[in-house]
Amino acid sequence: MKQNYCIIRKNQFYKELYDELIEEELSMHKKDDSNKIHYLIEKKILSCEYIKISNNYSSQEESFTDLINEITEKLDNENLQGNTSIIYADDNIMYELFYMEDLTKNANISEDELNEFACISNTEQCPIFWSCGILKSEYYDKNIKSSIIKKEDISKIFINNYYHIGIMIDINDNITENIIDKMIEITFMGENPLSIIGNNFVSSDIIEILGFSILPYIEKSDKPNKIATNLLNKNINGKVFITLLCPLTNIKYWNIYIETINNLFKILSDKNKVNNINQEINNCDKYINPFFLIKKNI
Repeated sequence: MKQNYCIIRKNQFYKELYDELIEEELSMHKKDDSNKIHYLIEKKILSCEYIKISNNYSSQEESFTDLINEITEKLDNENLQGNTSIIYADDNIMYELFYMEDLTKNANISEDELNEFACISNTEQCPIFWSCGILKSEYYDKNIKSSIIKKEDISKIFINNYYHIGIMIDINDNITENIIDKMIEITFMGENPLSIIGNNFVSSDIIEILGFSILPYIEKSDKPNKIATNLLNKNINGKVFITLLCPLTNIKYWNIYIETINNLFKILSDKNKVNNINQEINNCDKYINPFFLIKKNI
C-alpha cells in the first residue's frame, strides 16, 4: 500500500493566521465567521512553502527513514530523540506527529526554532522545535494501515484545534426508539460549548467509556433521557451535549460523531466485548486509540 508524509518546517503559522484574521476582521469566537475562517486556513495551508507533501513510498520503512533525514539533516545536535504521538483521530482515520526532542531538557533553544503548527496541534500542548512530520493512517480489516496524506488533511488537523463537534442527545424515555433520530451533531468553537448550546446546561465530571474521555453537558430538567443514561451508565434527565476530550491528556477537545455513539452502543450491548476491550486497555503500556479499539471489535 502506498504511503507518504507531510513535512512541516519551523514556522509562525498561528501568528501569521492571527494577523490575517485581524486584517479581515474575523473572529474564531463568532459563529458567522467560521466558514470564512475555514476557507482562509485551507487557502493558507495550500500556499504555504514550509508545508510540503512528500513523494509516495512503497514501504513504511522507506517513508519513515526519509522523513527522519528530512527533519535532522540540518540539526547539529547529538542529544536528539524522535517521538511519535497521535494528534487527532476519529472513527475512520488517525494522524500522528513525528518530531525531535532534545534529551537534555534544559537546552537553551531559541524561540525562533519553534514550530507553531506542531505546538498548537499536539495533544500535550508542549513546545516543539524544528521541522516535524505528519503521518496518516486508516482503519482497514481490523488493522491500522498507512495512507496517503494531502494538504487538505493538514487543514483538517489545524481547524480541529479550534472547531469541535459534539452530539446533542434529545430527551427520550424509550431506549428502543431509533436513537439516530434523537441525536444531532453540533459544532462549537474554542473551549466553551455553552456559547452555542446555551447556559441551561451544566458540565459534569469526565466519564471514561472504553478508552474515551467523555465530558457531558447536562440540561437542567426532570425529563428522562434513557439514551444518555444507558451510554453514560448513570441516571440522566434532560438533554445532554456529549463532548470528547483527547485521550491520555484530556487537554483538548476532539470531535465525536453520531457514528461514534452508534459504535459504542454496539460494543456496550456485548459484555464479552466490553471485558475484552477493558482488559486490552489495562494491559497496554502505551497510548491506545479508542476509535480503532472500538472499530476492530464491532
